[in-house]
Amino acid sequence: MQAIVCLLLALSLPQARAFAQESLSHAATGELRVAYTSFSRYDGGAPMPQPITFLPGDQVVFRAKVSGFRIAEISYQEFRVKLSYEVSAVDVRGLVIGRTKKGELDEPVHKEDKEWLPTLDYKFLIPAMAEYGSTRIHLRIRDEVSRQETVFEESILVNGKRLPALESVSVIDFGFYRRQEDRSPLPAGVYRAGDTLWAKFDLAGFRIEDQNHFHADCDVQVRDAEGKVLFEQPGAISRDARPEYPERYLPGTFSLEIRPGTSKGKYSIAVVAHDRLSGQSSESVFPFTID
Repeated sequence: MQAIVCLLLALSLPQARAFAQESLSHAATGELRVAYTSFSRYDGGAPMPQPITFLPGDQVVFRAKVSGFRIAEISYQEFRVKLSYEVSAVDVRGLVIGRTKKGELDEPVHKEDKEWLPTLDYKFLIPAMAEYGSTRIHLRIRDEVSRQETVFEESILVNGKRLPALESVSVIDFGFYRRQEDRSPLPAGVYRAGDTLWAKFDLAGFRIEDQNHFHADCDVQVRDAEGKVLFEQPGAISRDARPEYPERYLPGTFSLEIRPGTSKGKYSIAVVAHDRLSGQSSESVFPFTID
């Protein structure tokens, strides 16, 4: 009787050890690799279609499924997957945004898990002042059972501000608007007495020092056709800061109520920009008309 029991055990144990390879043969063979990725803007969101594009301030939810892993037998008919990983996001200038995440996928594997793949999630925010360009997701995975490692990279597009190459502090993207909420500027700065003039622009090209420190400001003037200053707002935009993420441009908005009875003619808005760290200044003049 004892010999029969031993024979039954000898027959059943190899079958128990083999079940994982039979049930997960498509995932537990070959080289360790990332088999599938998806992006969404929130937890549980539908995968975004190509091209993957985010805006400054968006949340990014990245998901990756791993294949080619090996299975560890912990005890009789108990099997687990043991993966460790490190993932980060790097912006167009090579700066890590968000926080690098290190984690483990230590999960049980069951006989019915024929289509299952271990999955990792990574969430981060696109900085509000992010520039236009590619952000790269770097992922390193290690299979603690097989000792294999793999590295994966995927890029997404951040549709942020397009900054020109500037040698000193400058005014960029100046535009006249009818209303503050308008997104598209007027083809020409033409107003009438009683209107409100809205102007939007950015300061860029100022120096950024250690700890992302910058100090930039500007004065805004209204001038007549001869260049005489009719109105001035010193320090219309001013910021002295050490943000966590570098701010390479400073957005500004200016409004002017054109009083009834104002003479028709040519006028201009002058923006005098100052970079307090480098000591540089520049002046930009933008003409408008009261018709």
